[in-house]
Amino acid sequence: MDKITSIQNTNRNAELNLNPANNLPSVIEASSVIHTESDLPNIGGDLDAFLPINKVPLSTEIGGYSKAHSVRLEKDGKEVEMGVVGKDYLLVSNKELMNVASEIIGCSGLDFVPTKKFFNGKQFRYVWQIDDAGLQVEVPKVGDMMGLAMMMNNSYDGTLKAGIQIFLMRLSCLNGQVSREFGWGIDFRHFIKDGIDWEQNIMKASQILSGQQIETLPARFANRIGDLAEPITLQDMATIRTNDDYLGKLPPQQYAQMLDKMYDDGMVTDGSSFTAYDLFNAGTNVLWHQKKMTTASFKNNALVVDGMMKYGRDITPEVFSDPNQITMELD
Repeated sequence: MDKITSIQNTNRNAELNLNPANNLPSVIEASSVIHTESDLPNIGGDLDAFLPINKVPLSTEIGGYSKAHSVRLEKDGKEVEMGVVGKDYLLVSNKELMNVASEIIGCSGLDFVPTKKFFNGKQFRYVWQIDDAGLQVEVPKVGDMMGLAMMMNNSYDGTLKAGIQIFLMRLSCLNGQVSREFGWGIDFRHFIKDGIDWEQNIMKASQILSGQQIETLPARFANRIGDLAEPITLQDMATIRTNDDYLGKLPPQQYAQMLDKMYDDGMVTDGSSFTAYDLFNAGTNVLWHQKKMTTASFKNNALVVDGMMKYGRDITPEVFSDPNQITMELD
């Protein structure tokens, strides 16, 4: 932690190339700046995630002004509106957050491998696999290896909180397994008059990444997911599908794709029967490896993970309590 605490607030913004008050220029820069880690393809569309952005007040044709502000980015020399936010909404550029992520990664002492970039003009997500053998664990009864991943989130329309999430990833196929229950996150507040305290947020994130919570997360997740290594019948699948605590809220198209994937992969866990673990992996695979992802892809991924984990817990009753658990909002 000496490396973190020795950094002074006075030069933090200069080191990170951040504007302390997040007051963006009134005129959008002439050219976009591509971040050094932007070589990943954008699975959310064809927009450059690091185009310059600007927040301007809305006005009427006769000179009237609104409390609402338009968030715009430049594409092909033209301003394109990405969202409308309030006057006090603190606009944070994706480039700023990537600089913050770089600092968090540098302070963590762990190896991060970029795996996914999503930007649809409004919402931004960037995913790294945390490549550290000490944070990898084998799933009981199955043998699959699980590791950790970190995702940076942001939005230009107020629909996604700026911050980071830590979640699990199946290493054999890099299926991301986003979870509200089995994961941790930090939100960087968008509404604040004096700007974001990046020093405090970087320190907090670095502490989480180097703390006991993260060390125990893979084992907790793997032990729970091992409960899914049980054969499922058609009646079991009907229960999973119709119960809102499980997959009842998953859109029909995604559920059908899950079944197609499970049948195509075959009986992976048990040579004589499909298991709930087979269904779980089929769902996370379908939702994580779409050629073009949407915001719903990430939300449905979390729905599948938490829903199937709830099913596994219900068929294997166990008293479980974690006083250190942090609830995360994904929208």
